Amino acid sequence: GAMGHSPALRIPFQNICANEPIPGLMKDCEAEGCQPTFDSFTDSNRSIYRRLFDVLDTNDDMRIDETDEPCEVNFIGFSWGGVTANKLAHRLNEDERVARGYGRVTRMLLVDPYQPWARLEIPENVERVRVWRQSYSPPGDCSKNAPGGPYKGLRPECGDHGDCQDIDISRLPGGASVGHCRVAGVVRDSIME
Repeated sequence: GAMGHSPALRIPFQNICANEPIPGLMKDCEAEGCQPTFDSFTDSNRSIYRRLFDVLDTNDDMRIDETDEPCEVNFIGFSWGGVTANKLAHRLNEDERVARGYGRVTRMLLVDPYQPWARLEIPENVERVRVWRQSYSPPGDCSKNAPGGPYKGLRPECGDHGDCQDIDISRLPGGASVGHCRVAGVVRDSIME
């Protein structure tokens, strides 16, 4: 996501990554010590994809194929990081160094994914997609004055994808009062399920 590791708006999401049993969590150790989340606006600032590729390329031959140890890939992203996670899935699907069928993403869990002018077109290599988002920004929402704000989660473009769910929290009972910064805390149990 955006804005570093410390802003309060990220705390509910960071708590999921820091305090829940998520085996194999890839941490951001490039700045500010090792953190449970990445803080890049996009993947271009510091290459999350390069780090992911290195983790998956277990035999260091600059390819991901049957000679590497099997690994289940799951992405979880919040806000700008949700869009970045989707972009990472696209890169994994399009990278010529990744053998066909070895760039699968088992789960992509996106919490109020947003970037100005972005689209959320889900790539074919993702097996299961869950997007929890709010389509209504309540008064006083934390993202109201943020660049491109207020942030209202993007609707996933699932295409023919068989297991892609769009959960609009704003349409659920009491959901109209849930703003961008509260979505991760509200959907924590669903994410962990």
